[in-house]
Order: sequence, then structure tokens, then C-alpha cells
Amino acid sequence: MSMEYPVSTSSCPNPGPGGGDHCPPVTPKASLGGGSTLPTPSPFCLPSADTVGGSGCLCLDQSIHLGGGGEIRASEVSVGTILKGIDCSGSPAQQTVTQIQSLSQPCLEIAFGDKTLRCSVGHLLMTPDLETVRAGDISEGDELLDESLQRVKITSTAEIGEHPVVTWLCVPNHNYFAQGILHHNKLTYFAWMSTL
Repeated sequence: MSMEYPVSTSSCPNPGPGGGDHCPPVTPKASLGGGSTLPTPSPFCLPSADTVGGSGCLCLDQSIHLGGGGEIRASEVSVGTILKGIDCSGSPAQQTVTQIQSLSQPCLEIAFGDKTLRCSVGHLLMTPDLETVRAGDISEGDELLDESLQRVKITSTAEIGEHPVVTWLCVPNHNYFAQGILHHNKLTYFAWMSTL
């Protein structure tokens, strides 16, 4: 499945509380292959600003997929970096990093296929049901979404201790691809900081 990643200039059609955008209810949209259906990805564009809670971050050595093609390490992401993501309809869309924060957090290593993801326990990933799931709640046998929105099965998870990590806010749809899978970006750390 070949995807181009244009800059998305539109947002979801349903205004939410406080002017935030919300996608329409989940309805069947596209095939995942194997006869299963991928619903309209409403969680792809839940706003980050009204979500307060724990933060999720990536370890500095993780591969981040760029909107124009190619990859960089999480440590190289900066304000203005254009990331590869998905819009509210499930179509490819570029996501722009607008805020970034470095910190240290307890982390996990999650293995799937021939890849691994190293992230904080609170980091949010996307399931095939288009639900967000904390990395710390993922178990062997669970499934996530890859760059083609295909299912990938988790083969193992392991705690790896505290590590330097980075988190960011990316707009307009608050999602991006890293290490070959789809990540959700609620950026709860910045929402919490804005309440202080």
C-alpha cells in the first residue's frame, strides 16, 4: 500500500467543547485485509488540549517517520519537524511538531515482528479497534497498527528501567508513525503544564 503524506489543512467537522475538534462517530471505512474492517479513525484526531493526566514518551534512539519520507531519531525531533501521520478520515497527513519536552521515565521494550519499540509506560499507541492503549497495558498477543494500517502482533514486553525520553505535541491530528507503528499524541504532559 503506497501512501503520500500531504499537509492536512482541514480538521474534523464536529466542533468539540472549548473549540476543539472531534471526529464523527466510528463507522466502517476501509479494509484491514483478511476480511476485517477498519472503522473511521475518530481517535486519530481527539484533541490533546483537554486531556490531563500522565505523559507518554519515546526513548531517544527510536526511529521517527517523517512526512516527506525518511526517518530520524526521536532525539532529533524539534519544533517544526514534519511527521508522517493520518488525518481524521484515515488518509495520510503530515503532522507538525509544535512543542517538545525531554524528561526521564520508567520504560518498556515492546517487540513485534522483527522490530522493537522502547517507550515510557504511559506512552499511547493505537489498536486495530482505533482505541488508544498505554504501553504499560500491552501484553504479548495484543495487536497494534503498522504504517499500512495492518495488524501487528506483540511478541513480548519487558520493563527496561528509567531512561531519558522525549515527548511532543504534533498537529493537526495528534498522531504519528515511529518504529513502524502508529502512535497517538494526546500530549497530556503539556496539557497538565498549561493548568499550572
